[in-house]
Amino acid sequence: MEERKSSFTSFFPSFTSPEGVRLSNRLLEKGLRVTVTRSTEIRETLVPEFKKYVKERKRLKCWVDNIQGPIFAAIDITYRCNLRCPYCYLSAGERHSAPTLSFENFKHIIDTLVNESRILGLCICGGEPTLHPRLQDMIAYAKEYDLIVNMVTNGTILNDRLAKKLSKSEIDSVQVSLDGSTPEVMDRLRGRGTFKRAVNAIQTLVSNNIITMAAMTLTKFNIHDFPNVAELSEKLGLYSLRTMFYIPEHTRHMPLVPSDEEYKQVIQWIQNNQKNYRCIFEFGDPTEHITLGPYIGHLMISINPEGFILPSPYISLAYGNILREPWQELWPELEKLWSENSVFNAISRYLRNERDFMVLGRIGLNRREKENIVNVRKLKQNETYHLANLIKEVLHA
Repeated sequence: MEERKSSFTSFFPSFTSPEGVRLSNRLLEKGLRVTVTRSTEIRETLVPEFKKYVKERKRLKCWVDNIQGPIFAAIDITYRCNLRCPYCYLSAGERHSAPTLSFENFKHIIDTLVNESRILGLCICGGEPTLHPRLQDMIAYAKEYDLIVNMVTNGTILNDRLAKKLSKSEIDSVQVSLDGSTPEVMDRLRGRGTFKRAVNAIQTLVSNNIITMAAMTLTKFNIHDFPNVAELSEKLGLYSLRTMFYIPEHTRHMPLVPSDEEYKQVIQWIQNNQKNYRCIFEFGDPTEHITLGPYIGHLMISINPEGFILPSPYISLAYGNILREPWQELWPELEKLWSENSVFNAISRYLRNERDFMVLGRIGLNRREKENIVNVRKLKQNETYHLANLIKEVLHA
């Protein structure tokens, strides 16, 4: 069997270079996997090691300096969704008012990011992107710029006709949600028939020669099923299976949160078994971009259907609106956001783990159905300091 190298690393699933692997190994050698740890919890060890990594990348002339904007963007084209998954951090299926990005505004965003910041790729996200009536036009427009285009979907309405259109549009990859290895597991979480439809979508995409990946949301009810989902992913011909720490945004999510011992078993299974599979298994840390934000600039941004730039997709804080504010003014501030803005710096310094995204809900900063996006860039100085202090207090409690 031809082996693929796993892109699973301690905290750097995207760092597959030799330097990135060595960085992960140094962290492992320091005993950081004796228990399950998050990037936010080991700042004192992680940051110095990461700086060494960056220094080595610069020496090899393979680090991005003096960038004009983000390298990658995740664009939520709609918050409409046909499912009501109990763990959705956006509560997408429960939204009575689900904003949708118009095709004209999508073109404006792409034009801006390509012409002003030389973006290389984007992920079309949601909600459920396949519900957008102009999805094909959006993909075609982005491909006119030769951008790498990925899409995430629950797969429930992805049929052969749509897969053929996606293949013809030369989409680079599609990620399908796969939260169990059987209907008994997945349908309990996502609804009746979702397992069968997700598997059908994966088979259809693969048969149309589209690079297909899966994402598994780990909960108390399905985390034991990860090895079986990995086995199924291999049989289905998936390129990769991704998962990470579950992000609770509401108190009702807490019964779904796995224990650290359960996470440890999944991580250990990946480390022990990856070599036996062609499918790549990835375990990520949703707090990593916050911990390392002050040291990497804004390499990736998330944009919601209304044009708000979300430095973290899990917090209802925006910094600017790409549809309303000049990019030339936004980028110099975005690039140094996590290090120089007191609000985001407070989050970077005091967020302890993925459960703290729910804690931020105490001051109205989670992604609820009636979320109030706060544009930090529009706050007055005293309002900015007040919000930063509130964040520090609630996270430091």
